[in-house]
Amino acid sequence: NPILYGKIAVVGGGNSAIDIARSAIRLNGVESVDIIYRRTKEDMPAAVYEVEEALAEGVKLNTLTNPIEILGNENREVSGLRCVKMYQTEVGSDGRRGVKPIENSEFDQSFDFVIYAIGNDCESYLSKFDEIEVSKWNTILVNNDGQSTKDPSIFAAGDVVTGPATVVKAMSDGKKIAHNIDKFLKNSRLIKRRTLAKDAC
Repeated sequence: NPILYGKIAVVGGGNSAIDIARSAIRLNGVESVDIIYRRTKEDMPAAVYEVEEALAEGVKLNTLTNPIEILGNENREVSGLRCVKMYQTEVGSDGRRGVKPIENSEFDQSFDFVIYAIGNDCESYLSKFDEIEVSKWNTILVNNDGQSTKDPSIFAAGDVVTGPATVVKAMSDGKKIAHNIDKFLKNSRLIKRRTLAKDAC
């Protein structure tokens, strides 16, 4: 039996949502894929070309639409989404216009599967230490010298620094950070040897 079939809803507007939608639309047995996003197409954090390619593949984009309830049938299976239409408000501190629900605009849409791909947050115990600075988005702040933090002996990379990004970006950062940690450790050993030699004189 196929894992996904029929009508698919993907909730979210980032690269993960687009990747899921594009993967789903290619599966045998899938009739349609709808992306449900509460803001406008222009506000989507996903790469513009990814969005356009998804639309070209047949993915439908439902903007200014927010899910409020997953609907089910008597067999406790997903049968759809109850959504509400949204309208734009003033520009917020993040530079994007806010959104609010339109009163009495609720509507139901039938789906066989609902996949949530929204808001990844980083939880790092390192942010509790004074040696680590975090941004207003709770990501770890690093220097431009290769992912070292305020404490030069602590390094950070990947989503905990950039926020949600791609696997390729995380792999690239991992390679760079490994090189810089190696340089740091070798330099630290060299300094330690020099200090010991000086103390011995």
